[in-house]
Amino acid sequence: IHLVRLVLCITGIQLRPYQLDGVQWLIQCLENQQGCILGDEMGLGKTCQTISLLVYMSGALGKKGPYLVLSPLSVMENWRNELERFAPSLTVLCYKGDKERRAEIQRETDTQDFSVLLTTYELCLKDASFLKRWKWKVLVVDEAHRLKNQNSLLHQTLTQFSVEFRVLLTGTPIQNNLQELYSLLNFIQPSIFSADDVDSFINSYSKVQKQPALAAELQSILEPFLLRRVKSEVAVDLPKKTELVVYHGMSALQKKYYKAILMKDLDAFGNEQGSKTRLLNILIQLRKCVNHPYLFDGVEPEPFEMGEHLVEASGKLSLLDNMLTYLHKGGHRVLLFSQMTRVLDILQDYMEYRGYSYERLDGSVRGEERNLAVKNFSTQDIFVFLLSTKAGGVGMNLTAADTVIFMDSDFNPQNDLQAAARSHRIGQNRPVKVIRLLARDTVEEIMYSRALSKLDLTNTVIEEGRFSLLDQVQSAAAGLQVLVPGKRKPLTEAELELRRQRREQAAAKRAKLQEDMKKKQQEQKYKKKMAWWESCGYRSLCLQSVDSEEEEEEEDESSVCSTDSDSTDIHYVLGDVTHPHAAQGNAIIVHCVDDSGRWGRGGLFTALEVRSDEPRKKYELAGKMKDLDLGNVLLFPIDDKQSRLDGQDQLALIVAQQRDKANNLSGIFLTALDEGLKKIYAAARRNKASVHLPRIGHSTKGFNWYGTERLIRKHLASRGVPTFMYPHHFSTYKQIYSVVFLRIFCSEQKM
Repeated sequence: IHLVRLVLCITGIQLRPYQLDGVQWLIQCLENQQGCILGDEMGLGKTCQTISLLVYMSGALGKKGPYLVLSPLSVMENWRNELERFAPSLTVLCYKGDKERRAEIQRETDTQDFSVLLTTYELCLKDASFLKRWKWKVLVVDEAHRLKNQNSLLHQTLTQFSVEFRVLLTGTPIQNNLQELYSLLNFIQPSIFSADDVDSFINSYSKVQKQPALAAELQSILEPFLLRRVKSEVAVDLPKKTELVVYHGMSALQKKYYKAILMKDLDAFGNEQGSKTRLLNILIQLRKCVNHPYLFDGVEPEPFEMGEHLVEASGKLSLLDNMLTYLHKGGHRVLLFSQMTRVLDILQDYMEYRGYSYERLDGSVRGEERNLAVKNFSTQDIFVFLLSTKAGGVGMNLTAADTVIFMDSDFNPQNDLQAAARSHRIGQNRPVKVIRLLARDTVEEIMYSRALSKLDLTNTVIEEGRFSLLDQVQSAAAGLQVLVPGKRKPLTEAELELRRQRREQAAAKRAKLQEDMKKKQQEQKYKKKMAWWESCGYRSLCLQSVDSEEEEEEEDESSVCSTDSDSTDIHYVLGDVTHPHAAQGNAIIVHCVDDSGRWGRGGLFTALEVRSDEPRKKYELAGKMKDLDLGNVLLFPIDDKQSRLDGQDQLALIVAQQRDKANNLSGIFLTALDEGLKKIYAAARRNKASVHLPRIGHSTKGFNWYGTERLIRKHLASRGVPTFMYPHHFSTYKQIYSVVFLRIFCSEQKM
């Protein structure tokens, strides 16, 4: 009967037969035990199966919740989208944000109900006392190998929650050893797998890889609690995945330092550097040397100049260079993984040098830019996605790529499997190649052989088909036909297609009505604001948005006009940005402001006010007239007492930050900065002006210079606009003294 209810409740989700089997198995576990592990291989739809279980519980069983879902930050947005898409009947509360925002959400929960609370592991630990208030019907832990240590704080905290049923989602149920597997079993079924019995469990099955009888016994114990399907069994329509190991040699420079590390020869790194380099962790140092010798301070030539030496210094990068040349010509798209963010820094320089389009994601990238990078790679023709294995190898869907390259391997091979599954998953329509680069006769070969031995445990215990439900004669769909025979005539393919077309037409009609209503509301709001401005005699100084067609035309013209390579990069200068450096013709000075309309103190605010009081007046007036939406750019001339004869200085204020009711200032929104720089480019092009910027975001919370610099280069420097960056701010007096000192120093050098 519950199978009939299941199909009736989840008609909004198009489940594959094996996924329907998985939901039925989850329901059986719900009725008979405390928890279970859904261990399907990465990319087989564990999320939609879990959502189907929650929909079934809410609809068929009347258990409206609350349900608690814990996930990594990188996939939290995907969970929210899938819940809203497949389970509109469930009210989703995303519990995230800073301390003030979370306190506000906590107050809201006192007056409004929710079905699903979605949050991250970190916030669960921080606000455990708040989350303990509820008796959770279901606890879902995504990427549940985070619980592989039963002594970890997360494991111990979650066991204190009041939970009726626990669901662990992990594509890697066994990662390194049996102790980690037992930790998961202890979490879902503590009445059977007691924490005190871990030693006896490990001792009993320590020789499971050598004794088939022990393996069969362990499999029979796990069978009620674990469901595991792999792509080769159930997703037969998924394109083939080919794995290659490509060996390479090392450059002469790498061999020199590799030998010096083994011999602990500090003098090889130079006298100055030798006193700082301790080489305590030989393994890590050897891995750095195999990747690129420039990872060691003092090895990179000074002053650094981009050139072929960047490629030639590393045998690994030389091989990668040849591969990417071939892949780029063939129209392939690449996910490039590394364990080290400093390797990603070198690869980023390499991408700039070769002119390849790329995005980057690692642990230092904030959530906003992370989502923007994933969206750009999925929707635009970007060649390479640079990712760190830990930050970019969990949960994301990157099926736009058909090639995965590992610069280096993880100590835990399951992490590499997770990373490769970002591309080879449901939705991929091209064959996928997974390429691992290994330096021959180095520490990388030893690590790779040990990783293969770790995978043997998984192959012995899990990959035997015992946990895939393949022995069931009937699938869930066939079982439904047996339960309700003759009640309903099966639909023909033509009828199914007609029904699908009608659903799509109805959905498109609803979407159009909502879009028209939203557009109408925006038009009414705009007319009301215009009438208010007219009555006050106010004229907006904001630049208009750039149409996509106009932007494409500008890009084509700028690419023809700008042939000088020096004009397509950012020029870093020392000086005062309020008095543009070597400005000839018109100049635009850029500054980021918030949406409050309150002029700041210190830094560039004070420097601008010393030059002219017009910026403050115009900005405060725009604030009073509610003309400071995110992404707006106020552009106006500065009333300069020392006006130049050869051009005009203008000030562009980008509204890129927000202030809340408590007067707390947010970080710079990259989407607003992106929109603002587009408008400034169009204005600079019309006025034939150069652009002068401070180091945007230097003093803001969560500063990420990589993101802002990338946008500046993308919208200004690379499109032919002369772009000058002033890395440091000076107070009014300091900048006067600095300029005087700089002039004296330069004159002495000439003498």
